[in-house]
Amino acid sequence: MPVRPTTSRARILSAALAAAATVTLTPTLAAGPASAATADCVAPPVAHRGASAAAPENTIPAYRAALRAGISRLDLDVRFTRTGIPVVMHDSTVDRTTDGTGRVSGMTLAELRSLDAGSWFSPEFAGVKVPTLRQALEFGRTRGASFQLELKGRPTAQQLDDFLNRIRWLGMLSRVRVIGFDEETVGQVRAKEPGVAAAIGPADDGARDLPGLLVAEDAGAARYLLVLDQDPQGGKAVDVLERLRERVPALLDDAGLGGANASFAGDTALAQETVDTIMHDLLRIGIAAFLVNFLLLAIFLRALVAPLYLVFCSALALAASIGLTTLVFQTLLGHDELTYHVPFAVAVLLLSLGSDYNVFVVGSIWQQAEDRPLREAIATAAPRASRAIGVAGLALALSFASLAIIELRQFREFAFAMSVGVLLDAFLVRALLIPALVSLVGERSWWPRTRRAAVEPEPETTAA
Repeated sequence: MPVRPTTSRARILSAALAAAATVTLTPTLAAGPASAATADCVAPPVAHRGASAAAPENTIPAYRAALRAGISRLDLDVRFTRTGIPVVMHDSTVDRTTDGTGRVSGMTLAELRSLDAGSWFSPEFAGVKVPTLRQALEFGRTRGASFQLELKGRPTAQQLDDFLNRIRWLGMLSRVRVIGFDEETVGQVRAKEPGVAAAIGPADDGARDLPGLLVAEDAGAARYLLVLDQDPQGGKAVDVLERLRERVPALLDDAGLGGANASFAGDTALAQETVDTIMHDLLRIGIAAFLVNFLLLAIFLRALVAPLYLVFCSALALAASIGLTTLVFQTLLGHDELTYHVPFAVAVLLLSLGSDYNVFVVGSIWQQAEDRPLREAIATAAPRASRAIGVAGLALALSFASLAIIELRQFREFAFAMSVGVLLDAFLVRALLIPALVSLVGERSWWPRTRRAAVEPEPETTAA
């Protein structure tokens, strides 16, 4: 159900968002047997308050006259009675269009229904009643009409709930557009249908200005551009898309397009498909990545124990990096979640860098341990390797940090995660944790082979 304020500022904002194709969700409705009906409804005229030149405005006879004239899109005004019932009335009082007097908001439904809403226009329409919103929607629903509902005044939250519930109960969400001059009220209506900020379809003005954009040249398909009010690659946007997927079949049936096929495209649909694929294969990919890392280290070091704790340290550094990124962006900065692809990109890069640093640090220790005791080899090799890794890590972290200049959330998340991960890896894991573990595990690090222990030289003695 599109919701649109009629202020110029809101029109400009909606147009700007719609123009950003990279952040739109684009369901493509590939019409089947109903393709002709789809083509006929492109940019139809709107019957303002019904056929108000042929019958009393905002009454069932006015809507009937509009439909007979071939106008299937009906505009009507909605106000609320004293008891909160939505009725169809333009003015705030009944004075101009009925034989009564008084404010609509001060009358009960029974009092409104007792008024004559037709005689003022012509004796032919004597006895016509003020319709309720439900009566107007039911009349149009069975006749294939769509509606533009203009909310008058500033309804309460309960009145808005009742208003939307009546539309839902009749299955008319896909055939109703809500507009209004009060931006706060329109915003409240939009909040009742969260997720969609604006919708542009074949029935909108200018739909055919760009051939093929919204309606296929052979009228065999139509496209609706939905602008979400969430980050299109975020979890909430994916939730909105899932709800739309569930609701579209019923919406198509209500619109008389039961034989049509619906498909979804855009950044959000791509994000959902990517996340689903990754989550399905995540365990296998993770196991494969760590196994490859382990096997390469085992071949290089010709050992099985040392590669185990080296791979574990890489996983620990990765978890710490993503954990700190989550803490900063979700807890401190208030983001709903990390962009779905950031953790995976960070994992691939940090695991690769960790493997490189492992080879550099442990390879140096292994080389020194060939001709000297293990602790002495660690004391000699680790500081040298750590200094080189520290300089390289600092330069790399600053390079990744520069990505934060780009004013996109996912770039800043990635920049922070990579910078923190590289610094943790270079100055904590490889400089301190790895040498400590090699010293702690000792000679067992070389298992299943045995390291030939170097003989410590005896202290020199001088003759007395």
